[in-house]
Amino acid sequence: MDYLTDPETQQFFAEIRLANERQRRLQQEQEERRRKQAAETAERLAEERRRAATSRLDRDLRAAFFDANPAATEEDFERLWPQIRDDHMRAAASKGATNVFDKIRDEAFEREQETLARRSRFEQLGA
Repeated sequence: MDYLTDPETQQFFAEIRLANERQRRLQQEQEERRRKQAAETAERLAEERRRAATSRLDRDLRAAFFDANPAATEEDFERLWPQIRDDHMRAAASKGATNVFDKIRDEAFEREQETLARRSRFEQLGA
């Protein structure tokens, strides 16, 4: 009897392949659900952190405004709030850009110093 061409054997292996394929698909679906849940959780946590940071920022800016302006009223604050927030965001962005510029400038300076040192060593070898 040839097991490779036997219909019962072929049917048996076809059922095994089908069961394996079902199991593989089930595992893929479960993994996809886990990935989706992890992404949703990460997104939710990031949003919560953003909200908390915004709340702290708003609270701190409000306190700074009233500390700097003891005669200010709530109406003054409400009227000036958009400008206060914009000014703060602009200053923070400017500071961040300055920090990036400083880092780039420092790295360029270090590379230039390394180049000069190599050139000096090379010239000493030739002398």
